[in-house]
Amino acid sequence: WGRYVRLLRKDFELPAMCEPILYTYADPPTPLSIAPRAPLRFFTTRPHGPDGWQGIAQPDGSLLIDGQRWPELFWEGRSLWFRAPEEGVVVGVPELETYLRLALAAQGLTPRESAGFLNAWLPALTEAAPVRIAFHEAETIDALAPLDVTPSPDVFLRVLMDAAPASTPPDWDGRPPVFAPPPEREGLVVVEWGGLLRE
Repeated sequence: WGRYVRLLRKDFELPAMCEPILYTYADPPTPLSIAPRAPLRFFTTRPHGPDGWQGIAQPDGSLLIDGQRWPELFWEGRSLWFRAPEEGVVVGVPELETYLRLALAAQGLTPRESAGFLNAWLPALTEAAPVRIAFHEAETIDALAPLDVTPSPDVFLRVLMDAAPASTPPDWDGRPPVFAPPPEREGLVVVEWGGLLRE
């Protein structure tokens, strides 16, 4: 026919882990370094640090880097291809914010951390709703996006949402998902939340 046609499998594209935000809590303030480890690769960070960050973790969750206080750390990157969790809940627009608040609290995020998540994700999810929402297990997150944190934190809480537009009607019963009880926060604590929205 004198031309080529390129066929793309969208389900084989590497999902981008978007808007991961890190908070580092330490009382007393503690020197801390955070760096990505293969297969994770950063391509955007704030503050800039393609190889990670070094600073002093503060009691309020911020990191002091070269005399400047950063209330949160941001990274965006790619890792291996991975499937969405097998179990998820389809949520419509009216229930979306309430559902997310319940799910985030059940996984141990504070109101401040949950507010950051909702500010980042609620507009996009509302536009795509109804959406299928699931959350990855901590072991899966650690395998897909390993971070070297030195010294090793006493608590490393990671929340990764996996969402996609749903073709089925909303099915929501107003109850939070069942998660393992989050660890009690004490000592050096690192908290991360992030997500991805599949096409």
